[in-house]
Amino acid sequence: KKEQLIDLLEEKRQSLISHVVTRGLDDDVEMKNSGVEWLGKIPVGWNTVKLKWNTSKIGSGVTPDGGGEAYVDEGITFLRSQNVHFDGLRLDDVVFIDEETDEEMEATRVQPWDVLLNITGASIGRCALVPKNFPQANVNQHVCIIRAQQDEIHPLYLNHVIASSVGQEQISAETDGASRDAVTFAEVGNFVVPKPPTEEQHQIADQIERQVSQIYSSIKQVEEGIDRLKEYRTALISAAVTGQIDVRETTSQSVGHQNS
Repeated sequence: KKEQLIDLLEEKRQSLISHVVTRGLDDDVEMKNSGVEWLGKIPVGWNTVKLKWNTSKIGSGVTPDGGGEAYVDEGITFLRSQNVHFDGLRLDDVVFIDEETDEEMEATRVQPWDVLLNITGASIGRCALVPKNFPQANVNQHVCIIRAQQDEIHPLYLNHVIASSVGQEQISAETDGASRDAVTFAEVGNFVVPKPPTEEQHQIADQIERQVSQIYSSIKQVEEGIDRLKEYRTALISAAVTGQIDVRETTSQSVGHQNS
């Protein structure tokens, strides 16, 4: 039931974001045809652009020579797809590379306000914004760096667009029925983004942040509850199979109930 609640909260998050990035903050705003069939109408004064027109970089990193053997205990943060989540970067299991490896991968270093998008595997479509003052970091080949031209498109707004149904459905369209679980840089570059005036992008991004932060807080509480239940289940099974719990009375009651 808790996992179903998380699914409902995730649906609420995406629905909220999708509504605002396609209609803005004024529900009474005059609408016009976007010219994009699947997108429908957008507010008057908005445009649509292909992502590649308003970005300075769309690309990913590589796996260091030696794979996991190249990781070190301390060094430069190396982000993988398991670190990229809709609620931000999760660094509990982050790994590190040394400075020499980082120098070899200089072209794929991330910068503050980059949007990171998982482009392969089961987590395809998950995205997160690199926060301000984030330490020097790099990414592997499963994570795409999207660097917005900030005078054209607000990075936080862009991150929300990709996380909304607008972005997620375009990712699905590139993978469904194609017998593959990846999107290419060219496909990412051709994603269509609703584009309000710059000031309105800031307002939309701030409003979404305030609202989804409450949803993420609820999701985190439920996830912690699930973890506690799993720990309890494991402890209970362990106690039962090692004789720490006398199950004979429970078993005899169950047999008696079946016989009756």
